[in-house]
Amino acid sequence: MMSHKGGGAGDRFERPVRSRLRNQLQGVARLGAELTRARFLICFATITILSALLLMPLPRRGAAVATYNAAHPDAVAVSFASPNSLLRDVPLPAQPGSPTLPHWVSQSLRLSYSLVLGVVLLVALMTGFVAAYLRQFDPALYAAESRLILLALLVALCVFGLKIGAMLLGINLTALQFGFISLLCITAVAMLITVLLEPYVALVVAALLSLLSTLILGNELRYCLMTYVASLVAVLSVSAVRTRTDMLRAGCTMALANVVLTFLLGQVTADSWATIGVGTLWGAVAGLLSVALVSIGVALFEKPFGLTTHLGLLELIDPNRPLLLEFSRACPGTYAHSVSVGNLASAAAEAIGADALLCRVSAYYHDIGKIRRPEFFVENQTGVNIHERLDPSLSALVVVAHVKEGVEIAEKAKLPPAVRDIILQHHGTSLIRYFYHRAAGGCATGTEAEALEDHYRYPGPKPSTLEAAIMMLADSVEAASHVLYRPTPQRIDELVRKVIEDKQADGQFDDAPITLHDLATIRTTFVRVLSGMLHSRVEYPDMLIKVNGGIAPQPVEVLLENPGAIAVEPSNVPKVRSTRVRSPKNKLPRNAGKLLNDEPSATSGNGDGQPREPLYVTALSSDAASPAASAPGDRPYC
Repeated sequence: MMSHKGGGAGDRFERPVRSRLRNQLQGVARLGAELTRARFLICFATITILSALLLMPLPRRGAAVATYNAAHPDAVAVSFASPNSLLRDVPLPAQPGSPTLPHWVSQSLRLSYSLVLGVVLLVALMTGFVAAYLRQFDPALYAAESRLILLALLVALCVFGLKIGAMLLGINLTALQFGFISLLCITAVAMLITVLLEPYVALVVAALLSLLSTLILGNELRYCLMTYVASLVAVLSVSAVRTRTDMLRAGCTMALANVVLTFLLGQVTADSWATIGVGTLWGAVAGLLSVALVSIGVALFEKPFGLTTHLGLLELIDPNRPLLLEFSRACPGTYAHSVSVGNLASAAAEAIGADALLCRVSAYYHDIGKIRRPEFFVENQTGVNIHERLDPSLSALVVVAHVKEGVEIAEKAKLPPAVRDIILQHHGTSLIRYFYHRAAGGCATGTEAEALEDHYRYPGPKPSTLEAAIMMLADSVEAASHVLYRPTPQRIDELVRKVIEDKQADGQFDDAPITLHDLATIRTTFVRVLSGMLHSRVEYPDMLIKVNGGIAPQPVEVLLENPGAIAVEPSNVPKVRSTRVRSPKNKLPRNAGKLLNDEPSATSGNGDGQPREPLYVTALSSDAASPAASAPGDRPYC
């Protein structure tokens, strides 16, 4: 019995050891899996390329040095490195009878092993730090191999510019001038990373590159300080770029910042006024050139790497683009709906801190798939409803297909991936209510109703971003507002609330990072914008016609659906949005009389010899019978 207890105690002691061993083995396995992934290969390639760029002599200089050393074996060979610099011209000793070398001959093909090891370890340390930082604070960027490749490419281009800047200009640069070459390269790369990737990644990379440039420039710490502060200004100046004017403003800001930094650091280091003057000139030119390089870099890297920038989005909302022109001509109703959705979505996105420009652009293209069969959608129909002759299931298939076809058109037009994702997700897995109720007929219950609902739902996926969720709400609310009877701010608020609650209860926001506070802000914004969009108009005198001895606003289609309408005094009648109700037949009711042929008369008798007050016609209908009350969600087949 005692031995059994002892065995149990030993087992209790051994269990944590086995658990720790298991965790260590799992950690080793995860590390092994990490080493086999593409992002590790990207980091390894980055270390190799950067080290080679830093250590490899320039071809022109290396060839000249090799030729000189071979021709003059008795002369002191030109050395590549000095004790304090990776790139510094070493003065040539005066040798009798030796020819004078050009100024760009300063490097040798011979490198010390300690220098190679030091550079490789330094680059590996910096690359590993950036990888660990991204893995911890931006897993999405760390998991996207294409974006990691772009980041490595930009850093390599920066180091390449640092390496051969002097050779490309073909002049003998001083340390001050080369310091501004490094400032130009690093700030340009910081701005490119800000525009193409993320601002905080740009700050980290700029800090490391500033340290590296200090090493290259012979431990000149003031260039490190100047470069990093200029990079901070660069990131701030381009973080909200929308137009070419913003780019010009960013260039002027960079030039001014470089001039100020040069003057202040020149005073601190007691430089001469001549040196400060030359430095301010170089700083201004470097600031303007860095922004020019950013414009070129965005154009080169945006589409190949599938990125979405504000500069690229601005080009997509031009109404003269061929795709939008074709869209507006083939689907005028859908195009107008898309513009209204863009106004709603951008206002809501700006209110909650989302990308308003992305929402507006996505709204313009979210229903682009309807361009293939515009007559199947209610906003483009001017005559007979084609769905009255189709089975509800077939109608639902046609309506659902516009999402997939929209993605195909977007891919063919090379729209950004973010826009294509919103086109795919803006309906989520919502129920197509109109055709579902036509098919169910109010008889489906329980399992039968669930199976029928699955058949009449969009295939998804659900919105996965804040912008996609805003687009779903804006699309549904704008569509539902067109069947809202006599819109007032109170009724609009009730409509918006109902739409948001329906989407939320249906689980459409399960995958989106949207909060209840965001939904409340979106609701308030939608009500404000819709109240302005659905404002009432004053009836003009020449738009009035007689109805049963009174005067009514023209047209009077509201009477066609309500033959029992009566004429009442203007003070008791609210404004009637008669354009919201359309007649299935192009004729007036019998009791309307000769409406269009009678002229309004201001002297029609009312029994006491006084002129008759204008009378307005309204329909006696309750709110419960209004289309908004019966279908507060999507339009029947939008």
